[in-house]
Amino acid sequence: MGLFSSKQRRNLLDILGLKINANIESQLIEQSRENDFIDYVFNIKENFELFDKAIFRIFGQNKDLSGNTSFNLILENYGSSITFEKIKKIVNAISSEYGKDRTGKAKWSADDENAISNYWEGREWIIDKKGKTFKEFKKGCVQINLHYEIEEGIDFSILGANNLIK
Repeated sequence: MGLFSSKQRRNLLDILGLKINANIESQLIEQSRENDFIDYVFNIKENFELFDKAIFRIFGQNKDLSGNTSFNLILENYGSSITFEKIKKIVNAISSEYGKDRTGKAKWSADDENAISNYWEGREWIIDKKGKTFKEFKKGCVQINLHYEIEEGIDFSILGANNLIK
């Protein structure tokens, strides 16, 4: 190990407990079709007990989770209970691995605690395949969006999720 070597960061999919492979690809059910993309749905149970459906928005006409075709991953909550503690847990897990988000916020704070029941800005990270964070989106990066509103519920999306596939 060199003086300036950094620790290898875990893949976001591993943190979430999602294994994207040919088995999942074969079980995807088409939900909707647009000109530029097709949404496929898959029931999940992941590490944070917060989401129960994964929507793979695949750009193009082929169902492909190999990483060669561009897709976004949207995690939704239909039946799992949403608690502030679960939101705090996922924020802290992502912050622990990747550090501050693009606005300079890191782990859950008193500001989050005060804002969550009114208007919470959420978190947005931009990371590359190695887990390095950026303030602006770059080619080969992934943007992680986590937002919550009492009226709307939780919104968690990974834009460019195909870049996480090894």
